[in-house]
Amino acid sequence: MLTLGVLAGDGIGPEIVASATQIAERALGSVSIGVQWRALPFGLTAIGEFGTPLPAQTLAELDGLSGWILGPHDNAGYPEEFRGMLSPGGAIRKHFNLFANIRPARTLSTAVDAVCPGLDVIIVRENTEGFYADRNMYDGAGEFMPTPDVALAVAVFTRPACERIAHQAFQLAAVRRKSVTIAHKTNVLAKTTGLFRDVCLAVAEHYPDVEVRGEHIDALAARLVSHPSDFDVIVAENMFGDILSDLAGQLSGSLGMA
Repeated sequence: MLTLGVLAGDGIGPEIVASATQIAERALGSVSIGVQWRALPFGLTAIGEFGTPLPAQTLAELDGLSGWILGPHDNAGYPEEFRGMLSPGGAIRKHFNLFANIRPARTLSTAVDAVCPGLDVIIVRENTEGFYADRNMYDGAGEFMPTPDVALAVAVFTRPACERIAHQAFQLAAVRRKSVTIAHKTNVLAKTTGLFRDVCLAVAEHYPDVEVRGEHIDALAARLVSHPSDFDVIVAENMFGDILSDLAGQLSGSLGMA
């Protein structure tokens, strides 16, 4: 028997999570595994009851669970004093060092009006660094304004983070169609995405049976639409991976399908 947490989230979160728990329960039941769901306070409703979107008791309970389902949440819609701070999902990500955001997109049925009917791709998104300002600093955010008319952002790429996400991508590809595409923009961001690409290529040497190639992010996005069967596993830094996974989800039927 598994005990899994449920964090329903905000907005459409409760609706999606209700379906997700039913699907998970059916899937686990098909292999004779029972599941108990433990609902935990989280998001806007938790603010009303506990004064914070992520109560300490929720984080403590997550530590003792085998896993959980976390719904979409909208910290932009929280009361003013909670905006601009690390989102509750971000706090969970940091606490558990959730660096690998694995996002599959596959057309599941002819009943779904998909842009790309034959799509079957996995976006492997590095989830702790890159261009996302809420997760690339030890303390504070990687965005700042030296004057009211100038806004700056810092991107962070480290070799260890690039290595571990690359291994995730190649391990997935090894049991799929044995192809990894590295998303980068080295013609403009030569040092940052260049490091990401070069580290991924170095990791590729450990997986000689997996084909690897690099593509500029803009050309990759266009080709994903026109030739989706060219792609198996795509590994990307944080922001590129986020955008690509939304694109791939829509191509497979909708973001709801993703």
